[in-house]
Amino acid sequence: MNRLKEKYEKETMPVLAKEFGIDNKMALPKISKIVVNMGIGDTLKNKELVEASAKDLAAITGQKPQKKFTPTQRFPRTFSKWF
Repeated sequence: MNRLKEKYEKETMPVLAKEFGIDNKMALPKISKIVVNMGIGDTLKNKELVEASAKDLAAITGQKPQKKFTPTQRFPRTFSKWF
């Protein structure tokens, strides 16, 4: 993250300041959070494809992905009872 932060501060912020005519450095937008999301659709039924998708996402981000499923994917029969 430090590499991206340094690149943003040294390269992107001066361009934004010049483009929008902002003199105050504190008035420029800051990046507070980066979210990477991956929809895998019907591959939930095939565990090998889920693992391959997780491996690809780990290669892209450099972090182990969190496996988070929506309630409909966990309990498909009880979904209609919620609404």
